[in-house]
Amino acid sequence: MTQVTVIQYETRDDPNLNSLMARNKAYCVKNRIEYLRFGPIQDIPTYWVKVNLVLMVLRGAADGDIVCWLDSDAVIVDQQTPMADLFRDAGPGKYFLGSHDPKPWPAPFNAGVFIVKANGVSRRLMEDWMDLYRPDRWMQLADGSWKCSGRWAGEDYEQGAFCKHILPKYAHAIKIYDGDKFDCTTPAFADLRPNGGRVFSCHFAGAYKARMPDFIADNGRGTGKVRPVKLAGDSEKFFTDRNIALVVAGAFIGAVAIFAFTKKEVRSPAAALVTSVVDSIKKLTRSAM
Repeated sequence: MTQVTVIQYETRDDPNLNSLMARNKAYCVKNRIEYLRFGPIQDIPTYWVKVNLVLMVLRGAADGDIVCWLDSDAVIVDQQTPMADLFRDAGPGKYFLGSHDPKPWPAPFNAGVFIVKANGVSRRLMEDWMDLYRPDRWMQLADGSWKCSGRWAGEDYEQGAFCKHILPKYAHAIKIYDGDKFDCTTPAFADLRPNGGRVFSCHFAGAYKARMPDFIADNGRGTGKVRPVKLAGDSEKFFTDRNIALVVAGAFIGAVAIFAFTKKEVRSPAAALVTSVVDSIKKLTRSAM
């Protein structure tokens, strides 16, 4: 018989998170699934705890057993589909299931919810993932929290490391769904109801945590209203690479324009206007030096 294990980790005493985790535990009890909730682990950053815990369980699991990771702000909403069926639907040779970042975030994988089927391939995948953890890039602060010297959500974090290294290396064994499969942020989606819909779990990441009380008040039925959320703060974190790319592209285009209009004779009013702007920028630059 296939053993299924759901793992969660949380150190905060937050009523909304506690409610979601209680729902996950109730789901596990109902379906005879092992539920493991871990508390403080001091020697590794919170972001990498999930990789370590899933790997630990996988090492002791029999081939074919299933391990599901859920962030504490994630909750299973599909009460009908056994997890083993998710692997059947994913197709042969797929031993790791995940989904894209929920919109508008661009990452090709969100580490908040993922499911692994135990075998040699998935154990090597998890071991390689854990090997990407670099302790020298992390510092534990006096209050027990962790600070990373690298870019937010970059390859020093578990999600960025997976996207850059694990996803391309193990693409043959990984099934990535759209963001609504495991990381749905809209609890009023009609297909959250038990009708075999495409949403397996909700994940109220970042600013979407504001929707947790609505989900809880609606008792997870997916019939309640969805409050708008402001994502500006999260966008500043998650779109760092995109912003850098835009700045670099803009600088390149600007350099080309400067070269073109300073080296060639002005031939049109539009070109004259650009030349005037360029000259103004030059003057401002000189005055700032």
